[in-house]
Amino acid sequence: MTGINAIMNTELISVATDASVTDAVARMVEHNCGAVLVRDGGALFGIFSERDLLTRVVAAKRDPDSTKVSEVATREVTTVDADAELEDCFELIKRGGFRHLPIVDNAGLPIGMVSARDFYRALVVRMKAFVDSSAMAAQVAGLASILGDEAWPR
Repeated sequence: MTGINAIMNTELISVATDASVTDAVARMVEHNCGAVLVRDGGALFGIFSERDLLTRVVAAKRDPDSTKVSEVATREVTTVDADAELEDCFELIKRGGFRHLPIVDNAGLPIGMVSARDFYRALVVRMKAFVDSSAMAAQVAGLASILGDEAWPR
């Protein structure tokens, strides 16, 4: 099995709790990512995603310039340690219906993040590694059992 640290992005894209939603979105655009960590000092306060922007700001008709990201960020964030297994983390985001998973150190401080996009990239790399058709068939069967029939969150 492979650890999540093999695919985690160690460039922490984050904003402070007192940043505006506009500032958070600017960071997301600047780094072409769908979420930013919201940090209180070094500690993880929450996560702000495109979904939060749509449901808690746009749909709620809040002013992104005057709304603090801490007011609309997701506070109950699922995190994993850097030694977590890739497959377990994939199951976690699939069952949880979210697309971003912060990785934390032993003190609970963020050290990286993975997104659904990172899992897709890892999947492509694994599939390319299998040139033997019998190995490919076994891998596809294994992936089918992991993915299941449930619809992925959009």
